[in-house]
Amino acid sequence: MRNSPAVTVNGNIFFGSTDNKIYAVDQDGNLVWNYSTTGQIQTSSAAIGPNGNVYIGSNDNNLYLIGELDTIPPSAPTNFIAAPGDERVILSWDMNPENDLARYIVYKGLTAATVQLYDSVGFVYNTFVDSSVENNTEYFYSIKAVDQLANRSPFTAVESTTPYDQTPPPAPSGLTAVPGDSEISVSWDPLYNIGDFLNYHLYVMEQDSSFTLIESTSITGDPISDAQDTEVFLTNLQNKTTYHLAVTAVDTFLNESEYSTIVSSTPYAGPVWYVGNDGDNNNIGYITDPFFTIEYAIDYASDDDTVMVLPGTYVENIVIDGKSIVLSGLGNPESIIVDGNQAGNVLNIVDLNFSGISVSVENMTITNGNSEKGGGIFVEEVSANLDRLIISGNSASASGGGVFIQGLGGTISNTLFVNNSALNGAGLATEGWSDVSVWNSTINGNIASNTGGGIYCTDNSVIQVVNCIISDNDTNQVAVGSSTEPGSILIDYSNIAGGETDILIINGTVNWGTHNFDVVESPFVSRSTNDFSLSDYSQLMGQGSNDLGISSDLYGHLRPNPAGSNPDLGAIESALASQRPKSGAVFDGGPTDLDWFSDSTIIAHWESFVDDSTVSYQTSVGSYSDTLDNIFNWATTGQDTFFTMNLTNVTAGVNYYVSVRGLDIDNQMSDTTTSNGFMFDFILPTVTNIIEVQTDSSDRDYFNDSINLNFTWSGNDNESGLDYFEYALALDDSIVLDWSFAGTDTAAVIDSFALVEGQTYHFKVRATDIAGNQSEIGTGDGFLIDYTPPTTGFVFDGLEEADIMHSGSDSTVNAHWSTFSDSLSGIDYYEYAIGFSVQGSEVLDWTSGVIDTFVNVAGLELYNGETYYVSIRAVDHAGNVSSVVSSNGLTVDTEPPGQGFVKDGSSTDQNWYNQDTTLTAFWTGFSDDLSGVKEYTISIGTNAGLEDVMTWTNVGSDTTATFDSLELAETITYFFNVIASDSVGNVGTVVSSNGITIDLAAPSTYMNIENFYIGPDRWNNENPLVGTSGDDLSGIQSIELMVNRKEDNYYWSEGGWTLDSSWVIASGDISWNYQFILSNLGDGQLYQVYAHAVDSAGNKDLSPALDSLVYDSSLPESFVQIELEFYNDLSW
Repeated sequence: MRNSPAVTVNGNIFFGSTDNKIYAVDQDGNLVWNYSTTGQIQTSSAAIGPNGNVYIGSNDNNLYLIGELDTIPPSAPTNFIAAPGDERVILSWDMNPENDLARYIVYKGLTAATVQLYDSVGFVYNTFVDSSVENNTEYFYSIKAVDQLANRSPFTAVESTTPYDQTPPPAPSGLTAVPGDSEISVSWDPLYNIGDFLNYHLYVMEQDSSFTLIESTSITGDPISDAQDTEVFLTNLQNKTTYHLAVTAVDTFLNESEYSTIVSSTPYAGPVWYVGNDGDNNNIGYITDPFFTIEYAIDYASDDDTVMVLPGTYVENIVIDGKSIVLSGLGNPESIIVDGNQAGNVLNIVDLNFSGISVSVENMTITNGNSEKGGGIFVEEVSANLDRLIISGNSASASGGGVFIQGLGGTISNTLFVNNSALNGAGLATEGWSDVSVWNSTINGNIASNTGGGIYCTDNSVIQVVNCIISDNDTNQVAVGSSTEPGSILIDYSNIAGGETDILIINGTVNWGTHNFDVVESPFVSRSTNDFSLSDYSQLMGQGSNDLGISSDLYGHLRPNPAGSNPDLGAIESALASQRPKSGAVFDGGPTDLDWFSDSTIIAHWESFVDDSTVSYQTSVGSYSDTLDNIFNWATTGQDTFFTMNLTNVTAGVNYYVSVRGLDIDNQMSDTTTSNGFMFDFILPTVTNIIEVQTDSSDRDYFNDSINLNFTWSGNDNESGLDYFEYALALDDSIVLDWSFAGTDTAAVIDSFALVEGQTYHFKVRATDIAGNQSEIGTGDGFLIDYTPPTTGFVFDGLEEADIMHSGSDSTVNAHWSTFSDSLSGIDYYEYAIGFSVQGSEVLDWTSGVIDTFVNVAGLELYNGETYYVSIRAVDHAGNVSSVVSSNGLTVDTEPPGQGFVKDGSSTDQNWYNQDTTLTAFWTGFSDDLSGVKEYTISIGTNAGLEDVMTWTNVGSDTTATFDSLELAETITYFFNVIASDSVGNVGTVVSSNGITIDLAAPSTYMNIENFYIGPDRWNNENPLVGTSGDDLSGIQSIELMVNRKEDNYYWSEGGWTLDSSWVIASGDISWNYQFILSNLGDGQLYQVYAHAVDSAGNKDLSPALDSLVYDSSLPESFVQIELEFYNDLSW
């Protein structure tokens, strides 16, 4: 098998083989069919055609088809449709059923008879879009189906269609709807340059979001003018019904645009006019189309209308002049804020025509106003009803920071005056014969710089204050009258902080009712967070008069609450009928609070709960602060404020809590108050670590005094903790000092007690824990009384056995001592001091703690040449101190020996030396004036201070030294280094010689006597005994000559001729000569002269130069003999 097989629909498998055959087998591998080819089937895989035929290629250049050759054309496509579009035609048909289809061919023409091949699409498509068309022109189409063997179906029926304009106009924009009374005026922006236009349609959206056509613009046939017709007036509409409108544009082909943006509008005619932050003064004033400003709404409204303000902040200064109106907020008054922006009165209500109007302002916050009078609200000659208002943060330079009323008057109810300021009457000020009632209002935290922080009443005005709270105002809660004008105020069923004493009567009267309170402390939940609700425990709850007919409070809550009770004082009604019992603190134990009990029977007590009636108490015990009664169930204890309980199944070390709650006669339960908890402790405390006669945090077994006896101890109690200790003093088994109270201190002092020397006493302690358990008695190990000091011995300088006289340290002194003793308590330690004299301590004051019989004191500042004395005294275990014994003194020597001189050689300084194993040096001048020079240390090096030839060697006190067995090298200079040390170890600095150089090579000598015979004249003129010499290292030191007279073998010495050989010294060095006296020479004598050089190291030329001469002092003889007397040319 040479390739991948093909599987037909019946499951047979076809493949080519290397035996030149094509095989077919069934799914079980049985041979179905085979066919021989003329070549091997190598790589071509069999394939199934769309008509089920099998195709396979061969190396014999043939493609084999297994099956039948398809000559049947596909069927003609069905449901062929040609649909018109805008400058396009859309063709569609059903897909052909044949599975060997290849494509569809599209035919097109301008007539049915002229259709011709136009385009084609793949067999997977059944639509075709022709975009090469013009609108308003008729086109004809037909299609054919083609299979994979190019068989073509018959034509479909010819379909024709005409494309046309289907593009709608753009949607109109700028749609607006202005409502009126039962009408809406609708307008929008016209369309420009769109060409094809018919008219506009106006729709209303129904509840199901569908649109209903309600109006169309007129059609004149002129598209330009018709496109400019953009306004429709709708009438006979239902007021307070919101209409949602949209507009479309339509062209002459009736193509209609998308809907415009939807606008909503509500026809409206009052009499309630709405204002909102999202409103517009061009709106109708309905709640869905509110006005934008309160002032506009008031001006727009008619007499007796209502202006309803929606939640928001309104920065305005409002004037109501001569119009009766209701100005009300809709919602929580805290969320409806009118802000005067410090630009004048927030609200100015006047009727200068005295027409008798009335104005109500209710349910909003008035703030941030600033004016001469009435920074928040100014009222003049108007009957004003101010209800459910928060008037805060306003100011006036004269009167009425919150509200100012002049003439007529009115009622202020359920109103909160807070944080306003003025000269007079920071909360409320009245003048001009006004008559004002202030009911169920709270006036708190207002500040008057002159008087009347809460209320100021003057100029014949009258104020009635009922069910109000006036507190925390400054200066004075209430002020009445001025120096020239009286005022009158009636106060009843109200709380005036400080009572009548905080009402300033300048001129006028105060009628103080019989139902008032003078509570100073704040009755509110939290003034700091502006929550002026009465706390649950306020005594002002339910204390108001029920005769005012007020049915709701500042926030619209029921008043009184509950119904049938009396109303609360202030602007805000509580949900409670009266104050709840206010719980007090609960204490475990009695009469003081206990944290622990040693017995399971406990007692608890508590503070009386505060209430305006009697309180009945209930008590329980729990094992957790949030599980109150699992140990002892709630039990009624009556009106007593204490209770005893016998608890069972309790465990030591576990927290238990007593809880108490109270019920008043209104069946109002207090909060539950729980104690801070207690535990049981059944385990005794312990006493340990008793330290007797303590002076340094350690226990003393000996003492030398009978006063100020100090004792300490430790105690422990793992449960309740320690409450107090008691202590006593015993001798043997007898108590000689009775038990004394120590509290929780763990130390005690016995000021004085007659203690007998030689007796041992014991200190005793017992502890009592907080639960009342008492420990076993703890007993100290005892202390012996010893009054006698130790006996003294001897003190020696230094740590060695022998006493020393000198020390080389400038910071350390040491000494040792012996034969101190104590026969009773024994020596505990020694003290030492150092001074310039016997028993002195100028250098080091007395120091304690030495237990050895020696001391080594470092860190001192000692001076060279000074003598120091060490003093010792012994202290026994009882603290007795012996007399002082001093050493005989120690002189400090801190300076090293003085430097001397080091010289190479044995007696004189040498620079050169001709030995390679031995060196000698000597030194002088080293000295030490105090302890003296003790020894020298020597080294030899190739440079000053080094020890690379011979390491440092102590030579004792010798001042000369010779070292052999050295390894010295020629030409190298060696240095002796010497360090002197004195008797106390001070070491001097290194002193080095100037160096000595090794020279082992002999010098060379040259001599040349030019004339063998020398007479006196030549001798005197030219000294023949001359020569030269040379030495490369140490140089020539001298030239030695030896003159041998050969005739008798005598040798010349400076004193004459001798039989022994002798060397004489010549003058010069590298050029030398020797002056010989001629009288010492013999005529005709032969002389041999030897010469050798000696260098500075002492080396001599081993081969002397040799030369000879003969001294000739005899004159020569001359003879002249002329044979002929005359001569001619021939005879000459």
